[in-house]
Amino acid sequence: MDLRSISNAVSDTVNPNISVTVFGSAGYIIGSGLKQVPLYADPITGFAQVQALTQADIRHTDGLNIQGELASIILRGPLSGIVRANGQGGDLVIVAGNVANPFQGTWLVNSVLETWPLWTRALIVRQEAQWSQGSGTPYTGWADNVTPTADGASCVLPYAPNPCQSLQLFVEAVGFGWIMLSQGEEYRMSGSTITFINGNSYAASALRAWYRY
Repeated sequence: MDLRSISNAVSDTVNPNISVTVFGSAGYIIGSGLKQVPLYADPITGFAQVQALTQADIRHTDGLNIQGELASIILRGPLSGIVRANGQGGDLVIVAGNVANPFQGTWLVNSVLETWPLWTRALIVRQEAQWSQGSGTPYTGWADNVTPTADGASCVLPYAPNPCQSLQLFVEAVGFGWIMLSQGEEYRMSGSTITFINGNSYAASALRAWYRY
């Protein structure tokens, strides 16, 4: 009997399930400057419960020296946390949802808290400052798994990211996996246009983007 599915039917009425995209950790490659660049498997999209930590979770994190905003996620399927012994990074989880969702953003799976045959509950750490609207034009939606147009040294998104820091841009390294590009170091934003720097260029078909607009 899948007890978690039964309990989820109840909890979903109080804390609705949220659409998430999971990039499973696939190790790393060595980039410029001998820097480790994380690799990720093909993204998988589904629904999950994202929740604040329980008192037991908080006790679990004591002494682990984890910096930043923490939450827990319950997902149908496996998740992998950081394994420092072999250099494996944790999975990345991109949380979509409506603009009022406080968990919207990109999270790193730090450690697995519980496992069941069909479900996993894990500790996740936010990977960017929580996006705030400020005094600009209000954002209206969420772009999920979008492919830009144009090729080469620049490309164009369907909507301008708002705020621009919400853009999470991935490029497929054929034969290796997916790499998340760093805004400011590997590309710049101007409205809906992405311009790659350091002489890099990519085919638009190899790019995928998640962001608010």
